[in-house]
Amino acid sequence: MSVSSSRLAQWATQDRGARPAVVLSQWTTGLSYVRSLHRRGIPTLLLTDRGWLGAPSRHALAVELPGIVEEPAVWLDALVAVAERSNRRPALLVAFDHAVLFVGEHAAELERHYDFLIPPLETSAAIVDKHRQYELAAAAGIPIPRTYFPESGEAAVELASDGSYPCLIKPYVGYNVAGHFGDRKNLVVEDAPALRSEFDRLAAAGVPCLVQEVVPGGDSAFYGYLGFWGSDGSEVAWITKQKLRQEPALFGDGTYQRTVDVPPVAELSRRFLKALDYVGVAGVEFKYDLRDDSYRLIEVNPRAVSGNELAVAAGVDLPYINYAYLVNGAAPAWEQRWDVHWINELLDLKTLLRERPTRRAATREWIRSLRRADAFALGARDDPAPLIATFGSAAYGKVARRLGLR
Repeated sequence: MSVSSSRLAQWATQDRGARPAVVLSQWTTGLSYVRSLHRRGIPTLLLTDRGWLGAPSRHALAVELPGIVEEPAVWLDALVAVAERSNRRPALLVAFDHAVLFVGEHAAELERHYDFLIPPLETSAAIVDKHRQYELAAAAGIPIPRTYFPESGEAAVELASDGSYPCLIKPYVGYNVAGHFGDRKNLVVEDAPALRSEFDRLAAAGVPCLVQEVVPGGDSAFYGYLGFWGSDGSEVAWITKQKLRQEPALFGDGTYQRTVDVPPVAELSRRFLKALDYVGVAGVEFKYDLRDDSYRLIEVNPRAVSGNELAVAAGVDLPYINYAYLVNGAAPAWEQRWDVHWINELLDLKTLLRERPTRRAATREWIRSLRRADAFALGARDDPAPLIATFGSAAYGKVARRLGLR
């Protein structure tokens, strides 16, 4: 879409009272952001490069731009054009990895037009690079899974010679590698020949990777911290959570989660974020290791995560806290609520259909989870289109595949 689009221009010039928010986000995270802000009376524009699963929210103008990595100039032109036409200075909220790096790279230009708070580019780049992230975590005394950084398949096999199979092959940088990892973020290998072969294949393709042990435990052993840190490097708001199911199992995005008070996860997250001099929204994930009663770092994300709506429903409205901090200079009052449940309606159904012995058992469990859930990735009474269209699109795609259609 052209940055001179009449839709963009019309949105930018409307005066709605509150300062506008421009959100850079994707999928259900973007949906969570625009719903949160709309319900606070904040005019919101969503810029995305991934489109919607089904249909856009009625709560914001959503504009799909070309890939932010391939066409960064288009994004910069769009952001500048919107700000220059706006009657009031917008707040910029950034919620996916590429966008965090993009805003960091163009911070000098964007600071002329927007208020925003993200980690400095050097910090964001180090976090996005798993090699650097784990080095920084180890230096800060944060427990991590047993991790190796070999340069060849043979070296990988030698380092993993203690027999710790299965193990993971993870790319240093997790985006733009789908062609090498399928629909997953990593590869699970069962033995030395597979490790050597897969590692060498990825190295030949120019995809640097690390090798990591698989910490024992199922989906419910994953715990997370979501928080917002102010410009002075102090924690402003936070909450902790537990995954109950994820897609794909063991190594994917949470599909059914709940808030739970886990002090060790909160303290480890704070220690690491302080060591990074962190600012902005952060998501930190750990896996509980029964072998030594520890929590081992899985990853840090310099942004909100796909289960952001869980935090919103539990009293820690990160999109609005971020916005209010930028606009008013202080966060609004907040208080966590524990044992709040959130579900991604479509992905959780897929997870259960794969894991349960029968379709009937999966459906029953899914319905029980829906009834228990306090918040949803797709559905909302005041904004039903994304849920309806997403399930419709999924059903259409399934029928098309069965008929051999693209």
